Amino acid sequence: MVKHFTSYVKKVTEEYGNLVDFWITINEPIGYTFSSYLFGIWIPNKNNFISAWKVIRNLARAHKKSYRLIHKIYQKKFKKKAVVGAVNDLQAYTNYRKHSLVDQLKTYFIYNISNHGFYKLTGIKTHDFLGINYYFESRLNRKKGQAYTSVFNASQEERKHTDMEWLIYPRGIFDVLYDLSDYKKPIYITENGIATTDDELRIRYIQEHLEEIYYAIKAGIDIKGYCYWSLLDNFEWAEGYTPKFGLVKVNLRTFERTLKNSAHFYAKTARENGLWWEY
Repeated sequence: MVKHFTSYVKKVTEEYGNLVDFWITINEPIGYTFSSYLFGIWIPNKNNFISAWKVIRNLARAHKKSYRLIHKIYQKKFKKKAVVGAVNDLQAYTNYRKHSLVDQLKTYFIYNISNHGFYKLTGIKTHDFLGINYYFESRLNRKKGQAYTSVFNASQEERKHTDMEWLIYPRGIFDVLYDLSDYKKPIYITENGIATTDDELRIRYIQEHLEEIYYAIKAGIDIKGYCYWSLLDNFEWAEGYTPKFGLVKVNLRTFERTLKNSAHFYAKTARENGLWWEY
């Protein structure tokens, strides 16, 4: 698969290299591996540690080979330097039992695998920038007498959550950005968004996350860009068309597209380069 993937990379780089400013080799490698080969949520719905290890190892190999290949093609054919990275889906992690050393160690272990595992496998030198997707915080809970740690459902405590039942926690994006700043690489937020039919909640979500990103910039973190997910109401792998992430509403019968209020808010924020508290 690594051979086939790099063959594809070679083809598209040679064809479109003069049109592309940033290359993302792989999107959410850790999330894909866990969901598809460890937790059995996505196709092929496997629950096998050995399979998961093989997949993430091959994804890391594919990234490293693609990184070197894209740079080589740019230098030889286009006489300029390429900008290549990968995108990881990062979460803020915390545990309820702060007094428990076991729970603290488990949180530390999970955090390092999920948020840093791909960088450890590939080496940070194969990333010209860090692309991150951030949506929510995971709160870890281990009931007394249990060996395993579970992720709590935000709706159980009636906390603010998305239609995907993801906990809304803007501060988490500051935490993961600050953590990644140790790598001394430019950072792009390539995905950040909310599944909801409440467009006012979407506006608040964008506003509060951009505020935390502003604080991160003021803290000296090299953040170069932000992209909301998503432009359109889209198809999710496991949930289909039910979650509404879009700034633009899509009529699935006629395919008519309608700008939501959040789209106008986002456009104004980008156009005037500022956070707005009245809308």
